[in-house]
Amino acid sequence: MEESEVYYVGAHVPITYISRVPSTKWYTHSLVYQTKELAGKVLEDLISPGQIVVIKVHFGERYTQAYIRPIYVRKVVDKVKELGGRPFVCDTLFSGGRVLRDDGGEPVWSRRALEEALLTAAMNGFTNETMGCPVTFADAPKGLSYKEHPFKGKYIDRVYIASAIAEADVL
Repeated sequence: MEESEVYYVGAHVPITYISRVPSTKWYTHSLVYQTKELAGKVLEDLISPGQIVVIKVHFGERYTQAYIRPIYVRKVVDKVKELGGRPFVCDTLFSGGRVLRDDGGEPVWSRRALEEALLTAAMNGFTNETMGCPVTFADAPKGLSYKEHPFKGKYIDRVYIASAIAEADVL
């Protein structure tokens, strides 16, 4: 198996270094800014102008924080647009994961039905407006929209990929 190139972005910049940076450029050392710069290095050879680029993320569950913060995803979207790509951000529907309701009633599925999943995504900060591109579920409307692809694995001979992901030019 070919080794992958691994990139690292540090969240901590030494105070002595920050003190030498002009105050108008402080943001260039933030983790958010570095994410956009790293995305450029990784994506510049993958994306051609006009290509549809899917950015697959986990939108999270209601009342949790186990998902990437939307601002980081937005920076990747911005870089894809700068490179001429046509991005959209997506997740897939999920058949498990009951969460508490706002009204204190019985727990509900937060990503089983499209309407609930879109509400959960919005509550966690993933909307067309915050991402600057379409936000969708790749296997909507019921979590059953997929394409079958042959696969040469030890135990499996095919995989099922959500339709919107399978139809994109770049993942």
